[in-house]
Amino acid sequence: MQKSSQEQRILVGLLADWECTIMPTDEPSKVLMLTDEGAVDVALVDDSEDFDAFAVADSLRSSLTTAGANLPIVLMTGRGLDEVRTEGLKAGIDAYLAKPVDADRLFQTLSGLADIRETPQGRPALFNPDGTWEMAGEDAQLLEDMLGLFERDAPILIDAIGIAVDDGDAQGLRTGAHTLKGMLATICAESLTESAGALETFGVEGRAADAAEVLEKFERQMTALSQELSNYYDR
Repeated sequence: MQKSSQEQRILVGLLADWECTIMPTDEPSKVLMLTDEGAVDVALVDDSEDFDAFAVADSLRSSLTTAGANLPIVLMTGRGLDEVRTEGLKAGIDAYLAKPVDADRLFQTLSGLADIRETPQGRPALFNPDGTWEMAGEDAQLLEDMLGLFERDAPILIDAIGIAVDDGDAQGLRTGAHTLKGMLATICAESLTESAGALETFGVEGRAADAAEVLEKFERQMTALSQELSNYYDR
């Protein structure tokens, strides 16, 4: 979170009342350093006229992905969600807070992010293993079959989606993204399910060629998810 608008001062006051530690900064590199140290649970970025919040979020998300981390990024904005959603997806933003800041909404948003499962390294996981186990009916063989199908079919779907985007094939993008969205929901990969839904929307709207940047970030997330599944299940 950069320094220091009226909205930020209100936010800092609310968080302080909840005994949170707040570290305001306008330097994304500092956030990365603190993340490496395990000192940051969530990054709040203020969308203002004199600050390119999307560029900061994009730089932060790219660096975190490279480092194998998945720190939640929340955008505070006075603009409507429809106006910022596409750019926010490209920048890797996880959640949005409307300005002026509402205490109840702030609490709900941060509580939801706090519920994200963590990896052994203390970083938010890309899937919920307890939820995956429940989706498999607590049946070890069914879970194994689900993971096997995902490992087999997800790369094929990613390739098909990439071809559809390159060819401007809206129908192909919609179909591939919809199928992959369902597979991701089955293994409780919530953030990636939402990203697949965003790609599907590009297809529905006939804008397959515009989805390239979102797809690039989605592919990096999928690579990280594959590694996380392999690590967790020792596959």
